[in-house]
Amino acid sequence: MSISPALQAIYQYADKASMFWNALVLSHSTWGHLYLTSYHEPIAATFNGATQTFQPYPFDIVLPARDGEGQQDMSLAIANVGNVIYTTLNRAIAVPAEPIRARFTVYIHGNAAPQIDPPYELTLTNITAKELTVAGTATRFNVFSLPFPSVPYRPDRFPGLNRR
Repeated sequence: MSISPALQAIYQYADKASMFWNALVLSHSTWGHLYLTSYHEPIAATFNGATQTFQPYPFDIVLPARDGEGQQDMSLAIANVGNVIYTTLNRAIAVPAEPIRARFTVYIHGNAAPQIDPPYELTLTNITAKELTVAGTATRFNVFSLPFPSVPYRPDRFPGLNRR
């Protein structure tokens, strides 16, 4: 994951003149892709090399922590959902062996290119739906449990894994 210098500057200096908005792409084989933005109106932006229209759905996320635990969870809540998202999620439930993929990036006003490239790529788990809200946890698998090549891939053996 690489955050663009322009987005880093906005985050660093809290520049109120520069607008940015979060974008979320949910995908599953039963319905393809849902392009969602936290912006209040649809936006056209580049995603995976093609221009896509992101639909406005207020959502809130908590990005994964950078720690030595190996768990990379992102909390997600989408508000004001209607029948479209409920119906879409129900189709995915019919195929429980295949997870729903969630990809998260950020766009800056006036720039159609993603500012986090490649985007965070996670799998939705623990999905709950209540009235007008859908919430869930998007997770990455535990990278510290993978053998590399035949030893545990852990920060005590590979110090470069510790992010500061």
